[in-house]
Amino acid sequence: MTASNNNALYIWRNYALLVTTLCCIYASFVQVAGVDFWLQAKIGEIIFDSHEIPDTLLFPFTEVASQHFNAHEWLSSLLFHVLLLSVGTENLPFIHAALGLLLFVFATSLGWVCSRGNWATSLFGGLLAVTVENYRHVLRPELIATLLLICYWIALEKLRQRIRPQYTFYIILIQVIWVNTHGSFILGPLLAGVYAAGNHLDSIRHSQAEVFRPNRLSLVLAGIAFSSLGACLINPFGDEMLRFVIGFSNDPTLSVLIGEWMPTFSKRWVNERGWWIALIVWIACVVWICIHRQKLSAVDVLVFLLFTALAYKAIRFPVYLGIVAAYLLTRLQPEVWKLPHFQLAITKIMAITSSILIILVVLYGNAYGVKPYSYGLYRLGPELEAALEDDSHHGNVLNSMELGAELIYRAHPRLRPTIDCRVDSYGMDYYRYTMSLINSRELLQEFVKRYQVKYMLYETPRVLDAVRRGTFDATQWKILAQDKRFLFMQYEPSSENVN
Repeated sequence: MTASNNNALYIWRNYALLVTTLCCIYASFVQVAGVDFWLQAKIGEIIFDSHEIPDTLLFPFTEVASQHFNAHEWLSSLLFHVLLLSVGTENLPFIHAALGLLLFVFATSLGWVCSRGNWATSLFGGLLAVTVENYRHVLRPELIATLLLICYWIALEKLRQRIRPQYTFYIILIQVIWVNTHGSFILGPLLAGVYAAGNHLDSIRHSQAEVFRPNRLSLVLAGIAFSSLGACLINPFGDEMLRFVIGFSNDPTLSVLIGEWMPTFSKRWVNERGWWIALIVWIACVVWICIHRQKLSAVDVLVFLLFTALAYKAIRFPVYLGIVAAYLLTRLQPEVWKLPHFQLAITKIMAITSSILIILVVLYGNAYGVKPYSYGLYRLGPELEAALEDDSHHGNVLNSMELGAELIYRAHPRLRPTIDCRVDSYGMDYYRYTMSLINSRELLQEFVKRYQVKYMLYETPRVLDAVRRGTFDATQWKILAQDKRFLFMQYEPSSENVN
């Protein structure tokens, strides 16, 4: 390669790295948008102060408060509380941006290991991972677990290339942290099992022997899978954690009532940017696999099928397809792509792609449709935050499931909620009951009287719809704070209702 070509490669490499980094940071620079972050932070505060993990619902004012709660994300809760103590609420977008950049670095590292040192395609794979994940890039345990998944995958891929004891140690350590962080920890043993089964199938395919005994690597990988499963028991709840995660993920009512557990191909999602991004990347993976099928291993096929099945199950799971794309892109790339002129071409493509993505995010927002400092779907605005934090307000609050977490974080125990996002612990019957209150004057009146409800925190469109249908009497509620999305109201019954 000539000196001029070397210089061009150097310039394009630095430009691609700069613009891709800026793209990942800007697209990830958002306010807290998840409904469960505030609940996690409050639970983390309790753990931090009391050195105990709560085992009941604790916060609501109804009898359901004493029901069992599996705080399976307790380590994430503790981390979120420490984050808030360290950086404060208004600096959380910087944490989002840093985690987006970290996701890019980790996914790039996975590509680097899989490609055995092709930095250009590794960077491209990292960008794919961030682009697909972006539609769910909010500060919640799932994001931390996604980073742990990539770390686990890197160690597993290194072990596949060279059996060394330290990789086994890294894998088990990551698994222990993962099981105390998020329910997706079950992916660890599954991924290791896929590697073991795939490697055995590959050895059978290339073996000339009549008896297909597992080779050393297959046995090591199988041992890793079982060891990872055993490591899942290293948590404060023991085997209850496994039973909880398996039972919860297979609950059929989730796909009906909870948005993120609805089937990926529900009509609700077809207009979402993240849905289309994930679908396009999945199709690109299929095309890539077909083109490079001669290099395809059984591990590659099983990995793709595993995450395809997950992506099909519910809208929360296509988030992993970008990582799968990074893996397949770097695993199946032609050897000639490591040549300098191919590196230059890939770098140019990546630089141009990242530049276009930055322009699109600046103009139209990220994959979730938001821009820096724009409030997420269920983040309360400043006026409502101030109202909840007003010490003059005391009592029980009728609220929607989505708004319970921030109510708890900002005002508990001065204000106590009806429900929060832990639907699995509240039970579907209780969830349906609380959601039906606004749709029946009689039920609402009885509930308010029985529990001496003083306030209501609800989505404005839901309230207006109930008023329009005649199921909610707005004259009995005084608006204390509001915006286009939410209402915080105080109960002021008429004399007729009091009597």
